[in-house]
Amino acid sequence: MLSFIGFLTVCFFIFLLTKALLNKKPSSQSIEYGVETRKLATNELDVPSSYFNYLTNKQIDEIKNKAIYLKDSNSIFKEADWPRLMAASIYLFFTKDCESENLKNSNSLFNLLKIDQTIIDKVLSTNSHQLISLFVQAGKDYEFSSDNEIKKLITEHAKLSENNISYAKLSKRIDRFVEDEQCGIEYFGGYRGSRFFIDIEDKCYYVLTIGLNPEKEEASSISLRVSEYKN
Repeated sequence: MLSFIGFLTVCFFIFLLTKALLNKKPSSQSIEYGVETRKLATNELDVPSSYFNYLTNKQIDEIKNKAIYLKDSNSIFKEADWPRLMAASIYLFFTKDCESENLKNSNSLFNLLKIDQTIIDKVLSTNSHQLISLFVQAGKDYEFSSDNEIKKLITEHAKLSENNISYAKLSKRIDRFVEDEQCGIEYFGGYRGSRFFIDIEDKCYYVLTIGLNPEKEEASSISLRVSEYKN
């Protein structure tokens, strides 16, 4: 019964979000946008569901305005789809609230939403602008990206701690990149991912790719974990 009520609550907030996105009766496309925005925000940016529900109910216009600002502020955001921009906007609101939150106050928003201190600590230890920059670009097709663009992606990921950014169109390009650079690579089998070392300028990087839906085989989305390797 509780799980059914939870499901209805999620549906209600998706309805509010999609209706507000277009300021009209939700169409099937706008509902898809709402579902996608929620998935991106909660799964890839680790925004708690309770906070997502709260914010989209209270500040939907502000979320939209920040998403528009992001799109107009930098060339890397120009081609991003609307759900990705909305998710990025929600994450930035969450980051700001984490910076000002005081859990010692029993009536604080995060206490009311049952958001744990460890989640706040993780957000505060993450370079939010670096994360959002990579997250927004993750929606692009990397098929025709140059080797230098892939190298930049690797070095930028090395600046982040663990993350859940998903790349839907990167796996095959990584394979070609490794072949071009003549790196030794180890595949885990079953399209579960791979790992390799790559020298970029004067640094060596350890790159781990994780297959997120290996049942799709070569079409699987992947996430990246990158760290600088020091002997």
